[in-house]
Amino acid sequence: MSQTLDIPIVSEILKRPIAGGNVFVGLYDPSAQWVSLILTMGSELLRKGYTVGITTLATQPSQIRQQIATAFSNLKELESANKFSILDWYTWMTGRKSAERRSVDSLGLAQFNVQDTRLQREDSPLYDFLANDNMSAFLKYNDEK
Repeated sequence: MSQTLDIPIVSEILKRPIAGGNVFVGLYDPSAQWVSLILTMGSELLRKGYTVGITTLATQPSQIRQQIATAFSNLKELESANKFSILDWYTWMTGRKSAERRSVDSLGLAQFNVQDTRLQREDSPLYDFLANDNMSAFLKYNDEK
């Protein structure tokens, strides 16, 4: 869409749009409503026509979809058009196979890189906004400090 992005809440706090290609890391208290925040930001951007992806590590993909669907009756159409995606990093940790179009079977760095590269080569959209519900699980799994 554009070279800058007015990310709801973040741009208001910073009093400016965010240049494309930036990565923000949110450090938050475990009791914080991080998932609600990223879903609010993602929903507002989706409403404006941006391409949005939510990566799930700590939240069931069905919960993310259910919450987004409350704001978008046409969510299936948005997913079919690659305007909204859920990247499921959660389900494999439960010992089940994901039903999501975009998912991983391991968070081990070597295997993850292979899977992530495959996802990027396929029909992965170019996201305007991609948020992760909790990167700590990925870092913990790979013993990152």
